[in-house]
Amino acid sequence: MDRINNNSNNYNKPFSGTNKDKPVMLDKEEKMKILTAKTKEVLSQAAEREVPENGRFSRVFVTFSVPESDNKAVFSIIHDNVDYKDKRQLSIGVHRQNSDRMFSNFIMKGTKKEIIEFLNDEKNNEELKQIVEHLSDKADNYYSDLL
Repeated sequence: MDRINNNSNNYNKPFSGTNKDKPVMLDKEEKMKILTAKTKEVLSQAAEREVPENGRFSRVFVTFSVPESDNKAVFSIIHDNVDYKDKRQLSIGVHRQNSDRMFSNFIMKGTKKEIIEFLNDEKNNEELKQIVEHLSDKADNYYSDLL
């Protein structure tokens, strides 16, 4: 009879901090909530470091794969083209992986401080999650019509 090594904990490593006997499977809705909140957090931190108070700068962005689809979401901050001295724009886009068509939505225009405050406000998580889902649905519909 072969002996089983019960000391191996490789299986449990991806599930640290959860019920290790029964890994928790999240539905698409929960995954989207977590991804939206985390993306806002990471973009806020990047904006603190990389977005200047005034003047032009290269786009700062964070992407994630939209659960249960072939789409990627992009949260980005760029200088405003009209009032680039101190205004910044926050937008969300969704595109099909390996394509050049982007479905996007302008979220807000403001100073660096206003953009960061918006990103740090948990009250808008649900609204931004819904925008990503809507844009992802638009991308899915566009590509399903082509097939």
